[in-house]
This record gives sequence, C-alpha cells and structure tokens, in this order.
Amino acid sequence: MLQALAEGETDPAAIAALAHQRLRGTPEQLCEALGACSELNPVYRRLVKMALEDLQMIEQQIGQLPGLPSLPMCQVAQTCRSSTCDFILQPSLAPQKRT
Repeated sequence: MLQALAEGETDPAAIAALAHQRLRGTPEQLCEALGACSELNPVYRRLVKMALEDLQMIEQQIGQLPGLPSLPMCQVAQTCRSSTCDFILQPSLAPQKRT
C-alpha cells in the first residue's frame, strides 16, 4: 500500500485493494482513511518512498549479520505506528513547532 502511495497512486479504493486480508476494518473505512492520498503533496510521497528505501536497506544489512534471521520488510513495516502514518497522510496532524 505504501509503495503504491509512493509511486503516485491517488485512488483510495485502489490502495485499499492492496491491504492485507488480516487488516482490521472494512474496505469502506480503509478508503475513508486513505482519502487524503488523492491530494497528497508530491514531497510527502517522496518521503514515503525514501522511508521504504531505508527499510529495504536495513533489511539487507540485517541479513548480512551472522546469526540473525532476515526479517521480511512487511514485518518491519508493521511496527510503524499509525500516528506516524497519520503525519505523512495528513500533515496538519503533525505537532506544531514552538516559536
């Protein structure tokens, strides 16, 4: 889902269709949550893409460590807190800088 978002997908239904079958919530709820992606600034799409690239690099580096199993990227991505994703999809939810 994040890869599709990073690659420019703007249709919430198309992104929702990529959801893992164990994901809680109805397709309608997921589409509503992904509604912001239709107007997502390209800068935020690029940030998502960069984060995915970083995760892939970390996965490769973990795989090079002796005695540690390589984790599939999907397991690493599952640790992403929903609040972090909210900041990416809806920047107005991010904490404001104190002046």
